[in-house]
Amino acid sequence: MPAPTFVISPEQSELFGRISGDRNPIHYASDIAARSSFGRPIVHGIHTVLAALEACCDAVGPRFARPVSVSLKLPQPFFTGEVATVEIVTGAGKTRLKVTVEGVTVATIALADTESAPERDIRPDKALTPPAAQPKQRDPADFADVRGALNLVCDGDPDELFPRLSKVCDPALLRSLMRLSTVVGMEWPGQDSLFSGATLWIGPAFGVDDGVHYKVTSFDPRFNRTEIDVVAPHLNARMEAFFRPRMVAPPRLDRAIGLVGRGSFGGHQSLIIGGSNGLGAAAAVVLAAGGGRPVITYRSDRQGAVAIASMIRAGNGECDIVSCDVRNPRDLERIFEEFAPDSLMYFATPRIFRRSRHGFSPDLYREFHAFYVDAFMGCIDAALARRRSPLAVLYPSTVAIDAPVDGLSEYVAAKLAGEAVCAGLARASDHLSVLIERLPRILTAQTNSIIQAPAGDAVETMVATLDKFIAKTAPRSPLQGAASA
Repeated sequence: MPAPTFVISPEQSELFGRISGDRNPIHYASDIAARSSFGRPIVHGIHTVLAALEACCDAVGPRFARPVSVSLKLPQPFFTGEVATVEIVTGAGKTRLKVTVEGVTVATIALADTESAPERDIRPDKALTPPAAQPKQRDPADFADVRGALNLVCDGDPDELFPRLSKVCDPALLRSLMRLSTVVGMEWPGQDSLFSGATLWIGPAFGVDDGVHYKVTSFDPRFNRTEIDVVAPHLNARMEAFFRPRMVAPPRLDRAIGLVGRGSFGGHQSLIIGGSNGLGAAAAVVLAAGGGRPVITYRSDRQGAVAIASMIRAGNGECDIVSCDVRNPRDLERIFEEFAPDSLMYFATPRIFRRSRHGFSPDLYREFHAFYVDAFMGCIDAALARRRSPLAVLYPSTVAIDAPVDGLSEYVAAKLAGEAVCAGLARASDHLSVLIERLPRILTAQTNSIIQAPAGDAVETMVATLDKFIAKTAPRSPLQGAASA
């Protein structure tokens, strides 16, 4: 028999948030999620688990007729619209489910019969409250004082999402399970949460009779890891979660002015492909701080582009924004018909850090190649077709070419291909000067992770890069170097 599969749509994800009470915007707000390390909304961890159990209900449903322990692990994010496959292994008194997406494990679920559950030191609190409308922003140092109790009144019925599970599980149990998501996503860690796993004891004699009572039991600052004990109807649980790092603040114009001074880049108009966030946004702010005029393109993050442009204009600078999908030739033609920049900075990129994979993925390489080579060439072709004066081009590359990083083989290979294209273009055209800059790891939304690695400052790096770019680019010879962070 083929392995069961399931897909969670954005609409189903929003419905889960409404019923469970976990309205953390990382799960449904595209603009907020775009500035996180995930780049897009992620599915609630408990939703992933329940969807997997729903897909395999014939195999796992009988387990819930008697007390059962359930071990959950969520090692990788799962996104709406992805096809998840569930592998079922039964033996030695256990049923194991492994949920994969394109061969990468996003969840494991192990169920086993049990006769008892551990005692939880959670003082019953009869002042049951509904979930807050907004997730709480917590200070990890306060973990010793965090406890609470949530009622089980849900905005909707679990059977809207899990009709098969609803036939084999007590309705109060399903509400308790969904409320676990609320404890993590809305209460603790709250706004900056990342649910990573749990051990559950499920049975009529376990837990309490009223609401969902929780108490934070530990916090490890080395890994931003926390544990939460929970008791609820038919449920006793110990949950594990992490504090996600706070979102990286956008670059500040006043800081950039302090580093470059007014007039350093006066008279320069630059088209910044992918300037709504990350390094592209930093380049726009630095250029404007020096008196230049950036033209920012964005594909989906209009809010980010508007914010950068508004900051520049509030500082008496000039900035234009324009929507553009670099993979669409008509978008590129439209931009170069409307604007006549003297330089082009190319920061368009897909997500760089992906789920852990083994070996080399040709599909992932082709995705990077589509941005770093194909779309880049589309920009150059559109520019040269509509201008006669020279065009300076900044092509940001990576020091990972010289110092390999595990998991980035596809990214590095595509950047190397892009470098080769840049060098060839510069040799072949009198109208192009190209600066290839192998940049170090910079702190951006893409590189912001739970385990912090050394990373340079985006504004400082772009000051050094633009100084070199504007002052030293010369026709017919690509200049290659590495900016210092």
